[in-house]
Amino acid sequence: MIGLKITHNKKEVACALDSGIISVLLTNKSGSYRITCAGTDENSNSYTWYGENVKPGDSISACFSHLRENDLCRPISTKMYASAYNEKKWLLQEYIRMKQELIEEGLLPSRMHQ
Repeated sequence: MIGLKITHNKKEVACALDSGIISVLLTNKSGSYRITCAGTDENSNSYTWYGENVKPGDSISACFSHLRENDLCRPISTKMYASAYNEKKWLLQEYIRMKQELIEEGLLPSRMHQ
């Protein structure tokens, strides 16, 4: 299977999906940086393999490679969607949560004018 091997300060994580998307994100929320390795398969099931805080000077690398089944890490979290309705419901909840975060951070006004 082809996937990603992520190394963060000597900790190695290998992740792959038969079909779907894998992403490695570096986020900054109020000066707190975090690296996350997550993905979504063709059925919209969501997987997170890694999530840790990072600081300047940390070593981070990613390698696109062939991985054996026993090399793969078990996800630290999964969200399985039984139907499109559940996915839409989850997406709406995420939208509302993210919008609230942006309002709290002052990036969106508390009342949107139409």
